[in-house]
Order: sequence, then structure tokens, then C-alpha cells
Amino acid sequence: MNDANDSVGKAKKRRKPKPPPMPRPERLRRLGLVTLAGVLTFLSFPFTTERDSNLWPLAWFALVPFLEGIRGLTGKRAFWFGALGGFVTNLGGFWWISEVLREFGHLPWYVYWPLTLLNSFYQGLMFAVFALLVARAARWKEHGLVPVWHVAALFTAVEWLFPMIFPWYLANGQYRFLPAIQIAELGGVMCISFVMVAFNAGLHRLWVHRALRRDPARPELPRRALIATFLGTAIVLIYGQVRVVMVDAQIAEADKLELGLVEADIGIFEKQAKHLPPREQALTLHRNLLKHQTMSAALEARGVDLVVWPESSFFPLDDPFIKRTDRMALGLVDGRLVEWVYDAARDDFAWRALAGAEVESVREARALAVLREDRFVTLGPEGLGEAGTALPEGATFRAIALVAAPGFGTHEDHARATVWAAGERGALAFGRLGQALKPVGSGVSETLDGIAMKSARDGVAVGRRGALVEIEREAARAVAPVSQDDLSAVAWSGPSKAGQVALAVGREGAIAVRFAEGWELERLPGEIDLVAVDFDRDNAPWVGGAGGYVATRVAGAWQPVPLPSARDVTALAVDPLGAVLVADAAGGLWVRPEGASAWRSAATDLGPAGQGSGVMSAIASAEWAQAIPLPRDVRWVRQSRAPLPALVDFDRDPTIELAQASDRDRATVQRGFTTPILFGGLTWAPPPPGKERRVLYNTAIMLDQRGRVVDTYDKVYLLAFGEYMPFGETFPGLYDAFPQAGRFTAGDEVKTFTWRGHRIGIMICYEDIMADFTGRLADLEPNIIINVTNDAWFGKTAEPWLHLALAVFRAVENRLTLVRSTNTGISAFIDPTGRLTGATRMDDAEVLVGEVPLMSGGTVYGAVGNLFASAMLILVVAHASLAWHRRRQRRRPEGETT
Repeated sequence: MNDANDSVGKAKKRRKPKPPPMPRPERLRRLGLVTLAGVLTFLSFPFTTERDSNLWPLAWFALVPFLEGIRGLTGKRAFWFGALGGFVTNLGGFWWISEVLREFGHLPWYVYWPLTLLNSFYQGLMFAVFALLVARAARWKEHGLVPVWHVAALFTAVEWLFPMIFPWYLANGQYRFLPAIQIAELGGVMCISFVMVAFNAGLHRLWVHRALRRDPARPELPRRALIATFLGTAIVLIYGQVRVVMVDAQIAEADKLELGLVEADIGIFEKQAKHLPPREQALTLHRNLLKHQTMSAALEARGVDLVVWPESSFFPLDDPFIKRTDRMALGLVDGRLVEWVYDAARDDFAWRALAGAEVESVREARALAVLREDRFVTLGPEGLGEAGTALPEGATFRAIALVAAPGFGTHEDHARATVWAAGERGALAFGRLGQALKPVGSGVSETLDGIAMKSARDGVAVGRRGALVEIEREAARAVAPVSQDDLSAVAWSGPSKAGQVALAVGREGAIAVRFAEGWELERLPGEIDLVAVDFDRDNAPWVGGAGGYVATRVAGAWQPVPLPSARDVTALAVDPLGAVLVADAAGGLWVRPEGASAWRSAATDLGPAGQGSGVMSAIASAEWAQAIPLPRDVRWVRQSRAPLPALVDFDRDPTIELAQASDRDRATVQRGFTTPILFGGLTWAPPPPGKERRVLYNTAIMLDQRGRVVDTYDKVYLLAFGEYMPFGETFPGLYDAFPQAGRFTAGDEVKTFTWRGHRIGIMICYEDIMADFTGRLADLEPNIIINVTNDAWFGKTAEPWLHLALAVFRAVENRLTLVRSTNTGISAFIDPTGRLTGATRMDDAEVLVGEVPLMSGGTVYGAVGNLFASAMLILVVAHASLAWHRRRQRRRPEGETT
């Protein structure tokens, strides 16, 4: 019992007496000091919509009143005074959050202002924690003065560890003061903060020494520490100036890339147009896309190497035409399937053998039909090369066609297929692919050698002695022949002003053309036997035949385009990119890319041909599929050659788009230009097992000059409440409560795009303010970093300039060019010194063109990361532990041992 009483007594003795109330004048003085510090700090950052609005020199003495305001206070009081200073700082810097919540969250003032104040209070607690630690460290110091370098180390450790909703550092306001920020390559942005706080602490010691000049107990001025502080600051600035000169020399010698940034200045409401009636919404969405394309066409005229659009800039009204593989056509060589496919090693197309496991083919196939790259069928003596698709018995078939099944669009993504077959003695049959075909009476007895369908129910078949069979609504009827010459092939043109036209070719140059009014006969000069026909992207027909003869119709007249080979043409087709593909009887394979003036031999990698002749007997184009934008596995996006309307003309009469652009043209990225482009868009993947909702991603996509996807990157760090709802997948009702929140899935890979021998690092939105994330990207050794973002959410506030100020340091930390493409500003080129070599305004649409250096990067900070901040934390903890141990030793009674 006595021992217990003794323990209680000792505890009472150790209990600190409550400090006396602070006199009101003193309280007001200290409140004024920390408030002044907060104002000076946020004024050192961008605080208006104007360029260079930040008064960066203020930060070099902004903490002097803060340190004086907490000097001599207990830990608790210092905490709350520090919280006030931090609150003022963050409210001045982040007041625009209220605008975001009001305009885009549609919240009332009594909700958005408390949330804004709450964010400012929370982020201000960083200063509160710093003040608490300084007060604790000063308890045993004379006049409550902590050594200069100790103050800087405390601030650096707290700044590094404190979790911010919107991460920022004291040094970020110095983004325009180039000599000061160069040491970021050594220790990151926190290294700069350390120097600045040490400088502030040194000034504070001088100020206190001056203020206490009449105090006989005035502490001695730490001259050595102050000399080291100010001399160290000078060395940092000299180092920075020298490094700027050195890096500028490296920039001058580096390879350059001419970039063009499109800033269309489309507000967030205008971007999705959800608030507008359906017609106005459609016109707005399409005008937004036309605006980006028109500005990109202007950049192409200026000769840029790469066009960059901002985050989520591709938001088409219609579904684009895409491909999921690099396959553009299929062919038959000695009855086996081959494919015309992009070869990355050659950066060109080549023929190669198709893997046998990919398709059930038949031996000695003699006919081929393709709906899409993933949907095709072959025909041979054993029937159709598709399990379950049985031909009617008693008939021999020679030609097939594959089209989208009824109920599906002609090019609809993943549409089911209908197959039609034609053959000897007028045999005709059709059915769903994978099911038995049923016969249809053709009304002719001649062998049908060709068939082409423009829909699942309508088409035409042709054959011997000029046989013509028209198919309407799955019923066939014979048409009086326009010639007695055998017809061997037929094709339909695409939609045009004249409607769709069917063209059949045959012996002695016979060409039967079906117009809306009926069939007409043409005959080529020289009466060359023709065996193949197809239409190009301009709906111009191409025919091929004996003696290597190839011709196309130009301005209503047939123009020969003969092959270098004189051997008979065996197959001909036009691929989705407009290249004419031809095979001849000697095994030659030829290609004439769209716009080219001559044939060239097509590259091949077909492997052993066995005992066959090696002759390609059939070619069929693997056409585009129309898909909801954009599937995550997209590999090509169709380019459009339709002219762009002037925006003023479109505004006056939007129907001009219907006259000059098809649905294929209205939903593409590259229209009016073919320059490679990097843009932001939304991509999707099918629902995972057991789920109904598709998986959505915020993605950056790069297309080359052909429309091929160079690579894609899915945003890794999503914005809470904007792109996803925390715990929303666990509690789906949260998405109903916050309908403005997106529902995206985070990417799982940091990556670079390899293009033209260089590596492009990609970031989306606020990933560019995260030093650790950028470090992971820098580890992949990019030559440049491009950030696509959309700051339109924040309206015409200081946020875009603040975002830019935070991002500048990523360029210095890694000695790489950072390019920022934004929707409404601020788009910018930031060179490896952190210098803004170009920046847009926050008003009106504009393009920004710049020649940017492609650097190799590599810095100390890139190698060691936040080692400096870690060292400061270790020093603080070690110093605190040592001080605690010494105080404990002093309090231990004499003679007591441990």
C-alpha cells in the first residue's frame, strides 16, 4: 500500500504544471505571425490564372514569422498555432476546391465550403506536426531556439512523411527560380525544401538575436552555423547556375523531336455535353472531335513529328472502326491459309503462314471468305473448314461468301456470321456459320463460280455462260445474261452517292456491272481473260487477269497497271489500308500501297510449301470491325481521308457532314492528317467472370502514321471520388450516392512506348506530381516524358498553374524533357533544367509547337531516390533518442544503476 502511495506521489511530482493563460496581446501577436507566414507561403505559389503570378522570393523568409510565432510555446500550444498557419497556407493555395465541388459536384455552399475548409485544415496539420516537434526539441534550449540545421531536418522529415490529399512541398513555388531547383537531381524536391527552411531558420536566429539585444540573457549567436547556412545556400545557387549551363550544352547536342500539342479549350461540361438535349449533345460531341482534328491538320502542315491530344480527348459520337490484330488479309497457298500481316521487324507488311491451331481448315482449300480478322471460312473438297457447318448433300460448291448475320450491322464488332455457297449446276445454299446450310433454288443450271453478298439476305452470284443470279431476302432469281462469256468473280462496292454497285468479271474482258437500273456490259480493250475483282477505299474497281494484267477505273476509263511479271493473275484483293494485293501463276506476290505509283514484291515468310506449286489461289481482305470505343485490345484505328469541314460551315449547317463523311469517317482519330498521334481516351475490357459491368480504363494511346496502335498505357494512380469511389466495389451503393464519380479500374504497369528508336514515358493527369511514380518510370530509361491531363475540372482558377509548378521538378529530378498536354491549359514544354520553353494560356484554343530534346536521363536522385529525406528522418530520430537518453541520465538519482 505504501509502495502504491509512493508511486502516486512520484507521478504527481513528475506531472508538469499547467502553463498560465497567455496574455491576449501576446496571443494576438502570435496569431498574426503564423497567419502572416501562411499568407507569405501561399503567395510564393501560383495564386491567379496569370502566368508568373507566384511571388517565389517570399518563401525564402515566409517561415521566419512562423518560427517566431511558435517560439517558447509548449508542444500543445505550438501544435495549434502551427495548425492555424498551415490552414491559412492551404486555404490560400487550395481555395479552388470549392469551385470544383460547386460546379462539377453540384453541391450546395453549406457542403462544398465545409469540405474545402476541412481539406485545408487536414493538410495544414503538416505545419502543426512540424511546430509540435520544434517545440518539443526546444524545451531544453535557451529561449526556445533549436539549431538551424535541426529545424530544417525536422521540416524535411515531416514534409516527406505527412500524407497529403494534394501532395505539395515548400520548394515547389521555386519552379521559376532555376538556380535553386537544380539540386533536385541530387536529393529531390525535399532537398530544396531543406535548404530553404535552413535559410529561413538562419534568418530567424538573426532576427531573434536583434530582438533580444537588450536582454542580458541573450543567447550567443551561432556564427559558425549561420555562416555554414548562408554559405551553403550560396553554393547551392552557384551549383544550380553551373548545372544549367552544363545541361543546356547536353540539350544542344541531343536528338530532337518536333511535337505539336493540341489544346482545344473545351470545358468539362462541353466535353461530354450530358446536360444538353440529344441533338445538341450529338452536335457538340462531334464538333469537339472536328476541332481537335482541324487543329491537328494545321500542325501536320507545320511538319511536326508527333501530335499530342490531352487526357480523354477522343470522345466520338459514333463507334470507330478498329482492328484487334495486325492481320489485313488472308490467302490460300496450295490449300493452306496464309496471312498478310504487319511485321514489326520490317516495319512493313509481309505474307506468313497462319498457325494451324487458329482455324479449322480443310485440305486443298480452293475458296476463302473473310468477314473480319477473327471470322473466316475456307471451302475445299471435304466441305467448309468450320466445325458444324455442313453443306447440302449431292452438290459441289466452288465459291463462298461470309457476311454479318441478320440482326447485326455489316461491320458490327463480334457479329455472328452467315455463309453463302455457290457451285456446280446452279447450286446455292446459305446458313449461320457453325450450322448446316440449307439449299436455295437459283433458277440456273450453269456452274456458279463467284458469289458476293452486300448483306445477309441480298447479293449476287455469277457463273458460266454469263449466268447472273440475284439474291433478295434469301430468295434467288435468275437474271437475263448480258453476255455469254463465263464470269468467274464478283464484288460489291462500298456505299457511295450512286449506291452500291456489283461488278462481275470474266473471259475475253467481259465486265458485267449492276447499277440500280439493272445490268450493263463493258469490255476491256484487248479482251483479256479476267479472274479477280475488288474495290478500293475510293470505290474504284480493280481487276486482274491473264498475262499479269491489272487495271483500275480512273475518271470513268479503265487504266492498265500491269505487274512486272507477265504471268497470269491468280488472285487480287484490296486490304483495309487501301493496298492492292496480287498473286500470279509463278508464285509471285505483289503489293501496291495506297497512293504508290509502282508495284513492289511483297515480303514473304511462308515456310516450307511441301509438294505444292506455291501459287496463291485466293486473297480476301480482313475488314474493319465497328466497336464501342475503344476496346482495350485495339491494334488499329481506321484513318479517314474524308475532308474536314470548316467549323464555321459545320456550325451553320451540320448536315454537310452527312454528305461528305460516312459513319466510318465521323468516328476516327486521324482525319485530315496522318501524323502519328498520342491521345487520351477511354478503353474497356469484357466483364470478368461473374460480373456484368465492363471494366473501364483511363488510357493513353499512340497511333503511327498508318493508324496502328504503337502502344497503350492505363492510368495507374486514379483520383479518388473523381475516377473511382473508395470502397465502391465493396459497397456499390456509394456509386449511386455519388453519381458524378467515375468507375475506372487502375492500370497495373508503368511503361514506355518504343517509337522510332526512342522510348517515350507516359503519364496521365496528376501522376506527374508524384516523384516516386516518375522515378519508377525513369527506371525504364525513357528519352522523354509526356503527360496528358485534363485540368478543365478546375475551371479558370489557379489550379492549372499550380499543377504545372508541381510537375516541373520531375524534369529536373530525372534530367528529362517533360511535355504536358492539357485540355484547357496549361500545356507546356519543360526542358531538363526545369525551364518552361513553351506554355499556353488559359483562354481560347491554341496549338503549341516545340523542338524538344531526347535525353538519356540518369541522375543521383534517380539512383538513390529519397535517400536524403530518409537520412534527415534518421538524424531527427537519432538526435531525439540521444536527447531523451541524456535527460533520463540527468534525472537519475546519484548512485542509482540500471
